[in-house]
Amino acid sequence: MNINGLDISYIPFTTRGSWTVVNYLKSDYYVSYFGSFGDDAHSTQADKTPFITTPGLYLRSVKSSVQDYNMEITRFTPLIDGKPVEYSLDSTFSCIKIITSAGNIQMTYQDDQTLLIKGVGKNLGLLMEYALDGRIAYTLPVHCPEGTYYKIHHTFGSSQHDRFGLYVQKGNISSELEWNDHSHSTCTKCNYICNEDNGEFLLAIHDMDRYQWPEPKGPYDFEAAEKNMNEAFQKFHHSMPVLPTEYDKIKELIAYIFWGAVVRPLGFLKRDTVLITKNVVCYTWGFEAWLIALGLFETDFQLAYDQLLTLFDSQNDIGGIPHMIGDTLQDFNHQMPPNIGYIVGKMMERYNFSRKQLDELYEKISRYTWYFLNYCDSDQNGLCEYMHGNDACNDDDIIFAADNGVTSPDLSTYMILQMDTLAKIATKLGRWREASMWEKLSAKMVNTLVETLFDPKTHLPFALNTYTKKRIDGATPLLFTPLMLGKRLPKECRDAIIHELKTKKYITPYGLASEAIDSPTYEANGFFRGPIWWTQTLSTVDGLYKCGEPKLARQLAKAYMDLYKNTEKMAECYNAETGEALKNCGYVSGSATFMILGRFYLDPPVQDFSAT
Repeated sequence: MNINGLDISYIPFTTRGSWTVVNYLKSDYYVSYFGSFGDDAHSTQADKTPFITTPGLYLRSVKSSVQDYNMEITRFTPLIDGKPVEYSLDSTFSCIKIITSAGNIQMTYQDDQTLLIKGVGKNLGLLMEYALDGRIAYTLPVHCPEGTYYKIHHTFGSSQHDRFGLYVQKGNISSELEWNDHSHSTCTKCNYICNEDNGEFLLAIHDMDRYQWPEPKGPYDFEAAEKNMNEAFQKFHHSMPVLPTEYDKIKELIAYIFWGAVVRPLGFLKRDTVLITKNVVCYTWGFEAWLIALGLFETDFQLAYDQLLTLFDSQNDIGGIPHMIGDTLQDFNHQMPPNIGYIVGKMMERYNFSRKQLDELYEKISRYTWYFLNYCDSDQNGLCEYMHGNDACNDDDIIFAADNGVTSPDLSTYMILQMDTLAKIATKLGRWREASMWEKLSAKMVNTLVETLFDPKTHLPFALNTYTKKRIDGATPLLFTPLMLGKRLPKECRDAIIHELKTKKYITPYGLASEAIDSPTYEANGFFRGPIWWTQTLSTVDGLYKCGEPKLARQLAKAYMDLYKNTEKMAECYNAETGEALKNCGYVSGSATFMILGRFYLDPPVQDFSAT
């Protein structure tokens, strides 16, 4: 398939607020993601769920209910004289053009619930298949004052449903339906064909949040809709802060990733929310939502502030929050590292929060911090622990290879930074006693961290099995996170970590590997066993700057940004030896990291650590 412009085989075509996207899916679209977790991943994961492997152009849903079932709503196939034909694609940020020998079919969004499709050409048509590859869908004609539209129900699993309305403003519509056992409850074939009328057709597909579509008839104006969509995106794009001109092209694509990843409030999501991607695993996650806020706040502060709070909308009675949320899902199976303190602290360097915002943040973050202090220190040694690698947002990092229940230095580091930020907010609010309390708790945890998780001879950090107290070592930069404490970390510890980072094989021409490439457990196409990740890149860059190593920090920051510039895939992670994009593409957390590195770390003033 020849795709010009925006490559919608890995960057979804969508609009701000929409729960739908249009993608061209290649045969390995899903297999390449799930199959990359290891040799057995395809057989153990992807084969158990009915992922589409038939190449084609699809309208897809990114709602929670479809993530493990059927993300595809319909497959589009252009027709000439009623027969499928070959086509190419030309995509911009506001329009997809399907090019055939008889004419062109274009797609744009009227609004965040309505996709418009316009065809111009003699004998041109469009086939829309809804019951895909044995899946279940059924349709109902609905008569209303505006005319007739068709309501199409999709069934996901045993009880989840999605509804879409199909309305034809211009052209002729026909259907191909096959009912199972004539029961009129299950339709095993549900196709619609829109043919041109006087050389043109125009139809709308509407994502129905309720049972009825009150006003299906526009009248729709395709050109006006496309203009409005482009203007809305360009307004967002031009609001982004300045970066070096070499990144102008990729910054526009990152702007589209940010803008398009937003979904409107629905279900558990009470505010505009940025999903981490609209490709695969489309949710908002703790750690990542806050990172996205830091990448966004100079472009759209209200949207950024919403990302700080969206998971806190579901904060429970003991202060914990879900590690991921979708419109129909709140998942408390894991928890994310408490990096919101670091994030808000960085934002406070450049933005003056209102008193109301500081009050709100302080109340929620302090309860969240007490949750960790009260419930995540089971051995009462003064350091919190992870129950599972998924809690660390570094899922299969080598330190979690054999142990559940791990006391890791990165978690203590984020807790310290979070208490530092709470002290700053409390001071701004005039809550002096609380500010003093957080300062004392932070200082105490720094001492405990050094005494407990640093080797007294080598001064290098390690992790511990929380229950057996067995030491856990690994060639992973996750252990280097305490560099973020800067001069609060003893000089011998700082020097030991930096020497380890410089002399061992962590740094490649493409950036920071998540496991040293000469490690016996290194995997080039693993998950957190080798590829370059935004998580460890950002923490290491921040730590190096704070510890007086700006040259190396700038080198790693630029290497990561250049990966984005050179591949243009916005991948979840990258091969540390080749720079190849891996896993999920169109990924917002990495894009946020790109902006953070560019704004805070690419060329900031060098700090003076001569006294330390």
